Amino acid sequence: MATKDSKPDRQQAAEGVDAPLETTPDMVPADNTTPGPVTPDVELAPTKREKPAADAYQDKMTTTRSGAIWTTTIFSLIVLILLIIFIAQNQETTTLRYFAWEGTVNVGLTVLAAAVAGGVIVALAGAGRIIALKAQKRHQRKASRQNGS
Repeated sequence: MATKDSKPDRQQAAEGVDAPLETTPDMVPADNTTPGPVTPDVELAPTKREKPAADAYQDKMTTTRSGAIWTTTIFSLIVLILLIIFIAQNQETTTLRYFAWEGTVNVGLTVLAAAVAGGVIVALAGAGRIIALKAQKRHQRKASRQNGS
């Protein structure tokens, strides 16, 4: 074995010459039949293409509009079923007074009407926001076309 330092000197590094490799007992030759350069016995990290099956499956799962609509529909049906159960269990009548109007209505029907009215208000607020965002996007497109021309 040579007594030379394992680090290359500056002249060898500048010329692109590598320092001689030191061998240790945990290093084995690349080809066991012929003597030659030795490689360390290490496990290489997986490359980008070598993903485990579970990770590859997770990468392919994306949320789609139809999936979101399906989930929303199922959730809405569950809420509707709970509301129907509530209406069926609350059949007693109550007197409603609103300014000069007065009438008797089932409690369940009153709650259903309130839920529908709340849904309509939320839908109108959402529609207004969507319209505002579309108008803003249209304005940005016009501005970018004028700046680009």
